[in-house]
Amino acid sequence: MKKTLTENERIARRNYYLMIAEGASFWIAASFIDGNAVISVFISEATGSLQLAGLAAALRSAMTIVAQFLLGMVIMNVSNFGRAMHTIAFSSRWVIALMAPLLLMGVTGTPAAICVIVLVSLFFFSDGLVGLFWTEIGARTVPPRPRAAIQGYQQVFGGIAGLGAAFVVKALMDAPTLTFAQRYAWIFGMCGGVYFLNMFLLYGIRDFPREKIQHWERVRLVPYLRSFVELWRADGNFRRIMYGRILYVVSSMVSSLIVLFGSSRGNLTPTQISSMLYIQVIGQIIGGFAWVRVTKKWGNTALMVISHVLPVLIAVLGIAVHFIGPATGRSCFGFVAVMVLMAGMNLSAWLGYAHRVIDTVDPKKRTGYLVLQSIIQFPFTFCSYFAGLAAEVFSFLPVFVAVLISSLAGIALTSHLHRTAQSTAIRVETN
Repeated sequence: MKKTLTENERIARRNYYLMIAEGASFWIAASFIDGNAVISVFISEATGSLQLAGLAAALRSAMTIVAQFLLGMVIMNVSNFGRAMHTIAFSSRWVIALMAPLLLMGVTGTPAAICVIVLVSLFFFSDGLVGLFWTEIGARTVPPRPRAAIQGYQQVFGGIAGLGAAFVVKALMDAPTLTFAQRYAWIFGMCGGVYFLNMFLLYGIRDFPREKIQHWERVRLVPYLRSFVELWRADGNFRRIMYGRILYVVSSMVSSLIVLFGSSRGNLTPTQISSMLYIQVIGQIIGGFAWVRVTKKWGNTALMVISHVLPVLIAVLGIAVHFIGPATGRSCFGFVAVMVLMAGMNLSAWLGYAHRVIDTVDPKKRTGYLVLQSIIQFPFTFCSYFAGLAAEVFSFLPVFVAVLISSLAGIALTSHLHRTAQSTAIRVETN
């Protein structure tokens, strides 16, 4: 006899597939403006500034955190997470496409770079709001085992399709008949178009029915901030996870600058630079596929360890290229390509930290912990800006040395967490 699914089971099953499809479309769109290649190259071409390239990467992460901090103050007054998520997505998913008409109207140089930074910051501010609702809905509606695989599959499927997008971007960037404005107008326009489709997939994701909020709870900043101090003190396991994630953020600060590093120290040609677009997407595909299997076989703490091993290898290769490139005058394409590939793989390694937090904290306090982990990371998101500043004033060498030191410390910390990780009863809401 065929089992009849309950309404909550139907929502859980639909959300699982829609979340994979929605995330895949998100990664396809991101392939057009990948922050570690396209945005940094665009800013470099427009201004020649490594600082602005680093600032763009920093604000991309910082604006997401600011959004989640603000939303955390009022989220208890939101009774329908799905409706709120849909409204925000419909209001903002298309914003990056605005860069296309700005470029075609003649905005160039530093003003063009500033416009890109502002629009990308606005997009990721709104995505921070969407992301917090998305994470809460996923944690409430999808059981832990399939939920842990969602974002890995997103990157696999999105990366495969995004590889095609990366080839399109490369063709546009190499097109001799197109001007700077025309090339990037096409790139930003197509990116916005895919994000526009993404918002319709978001619309299909639903939350479990919740009781309607009868009275608006007054927002008080001081008690809100004090609650984070209490959460931090209450859970030593959370603190150790966050120490590892901070080191992960620090060791990732050079990711957005690797392509520019290859151009300045690795003697890469323009064609080789543009080819880095799809090399990074390949890295994202490999990472998404590999991390699903790593977490299934060895758990989230194993992925936390790997998230620091990859930056060690990137730093070692970076230090080697720093000396070999200028000394030989030959292209270091192979070394730089491996660095970009590993940076692409490591983009999604943060999932190990996020899922470890979601699976072990009290569900009633989960939103607070999700916001707290963003707040703790906030100061460190500007490491990419300071990395660009250091590279511009001194050289890339101290940047890679700092990455090497922070990632080695991260390996020591997360290896201890992995060895001492105990089987934890995963708390999850099922209705």
